[in-house]
Amino acid sequence: MYIETSRPRLEGEKARLVSPVFSVAPKNPYGATNTAYCFSFYYHMYGQHIGSLNVYLRLKGQTAIENPLWSSSGNKGQHWNQARVNINPPTSFQVMACASHTRNGSIWFSEGGPVYADPFLLTEDFTASLQL
Repeated sequence: MYIETSRPRLEGEKARLVSPVFSVAPKNPYGATNTAYCFSFYYHMYGQHIGSLNVYLRLKGQTAIENPLWSSSGNKGQHWNQARVNINPPTSFQVMACASHTRNGSIWFSEGGPVYADPFLLTEDFTASLQL
C-alpha cells in the first residue's frame, strides 16, 4: 500500500488507512477481556522532508482520537523498517495509520517486503517491541 504525501498534497493534509472493526468478546463472566494483540507492519519512509506516520487505536463508540500508540517521523532511509505495537483493548476496536503531508517524500506499507497488499498483521498475543 502506498500513501503519497508530497505534492500536490497541501500542508496539513493527512492520509488514513483504517482497519475493519475487530470484535473483542468478553472472556470471563465479569465482562472483562484478557485478549492482548500485537499489530505489526513494515513501513518505508524516505525523502528529504518526510512528514510523520502515526498509529492510533479507535475503540467502539469513540469519536475523537488523540494520542498515537506509535509514531515515527523524518527520513528513515532507503530501506524497510518493522514496527510492532502491543494493544490490549477493552472493547471492539479499529487500528488506524495516519500519514501527514511532506514536502518531498512518500510512505509505503508492506508485510515483509515489496508486496503492497495486506500490509498489516494483527495477532492475538503480545510481542516484544522492536528498537527503532
